[in-house]
This record gives sequence, structure tokens and C-alpha cells, in this order.
Amino acid sequence: MAVFSSQKPLTLVLWCLITAILLTTLGYLCFGNLSVWHIEDYDEARHGINAYEMIRNNDYLVHTYQGEPDLWNTKPPLSFWLIAIAYKIFGYNAFALRFFSALSTMLAVGFIAVWAARRYGKWAVPLILLMFTANAILYGLHFTRFGDADSQYQLFFTLAMLCLLLSFKDFKWLYGCGLFFSLAFMEKSIHSLMIPAVCFFTLVFTGRLKELTWKRILLLLASALTIVLAWAIARISRDGFAFFTNSFELDVAGRVGGGTADPAQASMSTWLYNFSVLLGLPYVVKKLNLYFIPSNLVCLALCVLSAVILPVKKIKLTPFARHTIVACLMWIFIPIVLYSVMDVKFCWYLYSVNMALPVLTCVLFFTVLRSGILKRFLYAALAVFTALMVALSAVNVINIATVEFDHTFQAFIIESLDRDIDSGKHAYIVYAENNYTDWMPGDMLTAQMYGDLTCINGGLEAFEEDDEDSLLFIARTNNEELISELWTQEIVFYEDYYCIAFEKF
Repeated sequence: MAVFSSQKPLTLVLWCLITAILLTTLGYLCFGNLSVWHIEDYDEARHGINAYEMIRNNDYLVHTYQGEPDLWNTKPPLSFWLIAIAYKIFGYNAFALRFFSALSTMLAVGFIAVWAARRYGKWAVPLILLMFTANAILYGLHFTRFGDADSQYQLFFTLAMLCLLLSFKDFKWLYGCGLFFSLAFMEKSIHSLMIPAVCFFTLVFTGRLKELTWKRILLLLASALTIVLAWAIARISRDGFAFFTNSFELDVAGRVGGGTADPAQASMSTWLYNFSVLLGLPYVVKKLNLYFIPSNLVCLALCVLSAVILPVKKIKLTPFARHTIVACLMWIFIPIVLYSVMDVKFCWYLYSVNMALPVLTCVLFFTVLRSGILKRFLYAALAVFTALMVALSAVNVINIATVEFDHTFQAFIIESLDRDIDSGKHAYIVYAENNYTDWMPGDMLTAQMYGDLTCINGGLEAFEEDDEDSLLFIARTNNEELISELWTQEIVFYEDYYCIAFEKF
């Protein structure tokens, strides 16, 4: 019998009201002001450019960067395809770039909430939603509100893990793990191997490895590899093994043994760094002159409290609960341990922690609550937990509501271009830093989306040699002398912000 299963109208109305508020909050955190932030260079911008050039080239197999096969961003193309679809639906803008990332988080949370409701009753839904609305990590770099592959990857990782949980009663669900592994691979390549690793160790520690007959192994391989092999064969037939060689060199050989996203963390112990991701550190943010603790730390406190009560009060776990707890622990710790062994420090590689921890918290807490022991104490603990999570959710809402576009150059490009007028023109750029003349990815994508420009490196020299209709963007800072020299030679196209553009017909 589900916890809080009373069908009293007032209880049902209260549940509906709380759930609706939390769903609205989650929707706002995912989609609110989604385009009001500059395009981040590298991962987000590269994904957006790859998808844009797929459409421009009408080639959805080999993704390019500035017209050449991209051997730096060596991810399979599923995220590019989804961004391209969003471009077609919503137009060429930052909202479209990030739409499927935001939708992926909404779907992942929704599936977890549905699973929890089926196991622990309807009041598990607001608890799950609250843990996700409070988690600032979800709305930071490389996740919900950014147009790269990570949020989509976490959706498929989460679906694979839910299939693993459901496979306890019906092995056929494990084939779903294979399917979602293949989709995760099509997002993040080699990183998706964490999914079969989690599944394998779960089967080992739950004594289920003996369920793997040869027939089932072959079916698992078929479900996991069919899509991946079809894409790999198609890609190899186009340009050989160069893409896969670069992928291995960049994503494996180039990162194992000291890879880090932040050079400032290079001296920090890999084990300490990766376990700090579980604690939600260093995601403590200063807002409104108050320090807020990470939501992961609050969830862990409720987890530990519930886990301690279980043996102290001799609460027996059902076989399903034991399986679920082991699977969730593997979901959390296998990526942390394996990336630590490989000496890799990229916090977004461990974002699966943020999807698994709410599931584990829900399982442990409701298992204790269902026992009927210490109900008053648990309700008091739940009240404190809820108050903290509501406060953290409010901070996240404030952060999203007050976000502002903060990139002068991209704002200048957006305001100065018109796709109908500028489409097809060549574009060059001169930055403020040491006369740098190669397009930064974020600025390039902005120029492509809002002006349909062909962005070419080379700066002033290449601009002067170009016989086609061309634009030259120049940052004013450190380029005042150059601008004054060009002023009488070229037509001023637009003047604002800290930038200036010249146009040549």
C-alpha cells in the first residue's frame, strides 16, 4: 500500500497544488530566460556550429567546422541532429540551441518521478521534484541550460538506470539498458561505457550475474551495438578511420592520466576532486550576501539519516529495495571510482550523481517511513529538509530570473545583422587581444545564426584580399589606430558597444 494513500479531497487538492507549483518551477528553471545568456565558447558553440553546418551542407553524417570535417569535436552526431531539428522548429537562435538540453532534463526528472510514484505513492513525486528544483548544478555549465550533449546524455543514462531497476522483476527491461546505452554513446561516445559498467557491478553485487545466459548476452549486445555499428560503418565509409582515431586520442589518451577541465585544480587529488562532486562542491555560490549549502549535501544528510535508522531499528528491506539501493550506489560510485582511477577531473563527467542521489534518497526515506517507526521524528526531519530545499529552489529561480546577456561582442553581432540582408557574406574579425584574428566559436555561431555569414579567419589582411561581399568586425579596445586608418577607406556598417564593423561591397 502506497504511503499517504488517503483519497480525501483536501489531501488530493494539496498534492495537486504542490506538484503543480514544483512542475512550474522546474519548467521555469529549465526554459526561463533560456536565450538570455551568451553562447559559451568551445563545447556549446562547437555543437551549435556543427549542427548549423549540417543544415547548410545538407550532410547529416560528417559534421564540419568552418566547412572542414571537425576532428576536434569528435562526438557522434545525435546531439547535432537534435540541435538541427530545434533550429528547424524555432529558428536560428540560442533558445533553439539549448531547447533539447532543457527538455532532456525535464524528461529525465519526469521519468524518475513517475518511477518513484509507482513504487512509493504520489507523495514521492513532490519530494523528487523538490530535490531537482533545488540543485543549482543542473542549471549551470554543461547541463540543462547549455546547448551541448551532456543533458541529453544524462537523459539516456537515467533511462538506462531506470531500466536496470525495473529489470529486477523482469529481465527484459535490461535490454532497455542496451538501447539507451547506444543512444548515450551517440551523444558522448566512450563516456557511455559507464552504463554497462554500472549494470555489470550491480548484477555482481546483487547476485544476478548468473541470469546472463548466452542468449541474453547476445540480445544485450544486439540492443547495445546495432545503432552504434550502423553509424560507425556509415561514417567509416565516408572518410575512413580519421574521426575515430582522433576521438580516441582526444577523449581517451589525451585525458586519462591527468586530464582536468580547470588547471587550478591540477594539484588537487583526483579522488578528492571527484568525491567533492558528490557533495556538490565547489558549487557553493554567494547570492544576496548569503552562503547557501549545496542541495546534494542536504540530500546526503537525509540519505545517511535514513540509512542509519534502517539497521538501528532493524527494518527489513524487501528484495526489490535491496536491489534498488545497490543499483543506486553503483550509479553514484562507479563513475567516481573509475574516473578517479583514470586520473580524470571533469566534473560534468560525473553529473550522473545528480540524477542518482534523489532516487537513492527517495528509496531510503520512504522505506523507513513505510515501516511506521519514528514517524514524528521523520516528519520533523522532512520539514527541515523541505525548508532548506525550498530556499535553495528560490535562489535558483532568482538566479534565472535575473540573468542578463553579458557578452558585448555577441550582442553587437546580433543587433547589427539581418539574415535576409547579410546572408552569404564573408565575415572577418579582429579582437582586442594581440590582434587575434581567428573567430572564437561563440562569436562565429552568433554570426551564423543571426546573419548566415561565412566566417573566415585572417582578419584585416584576408578582408582586404577578399573580392566577395564582406564584413570586418573590429573590437575598439587596442584597435583605435587601425579603426581610424580604415575610417576613410571603408563604409561604416554599424557602430555601438565596444565594437565596430566595416562593410565592403
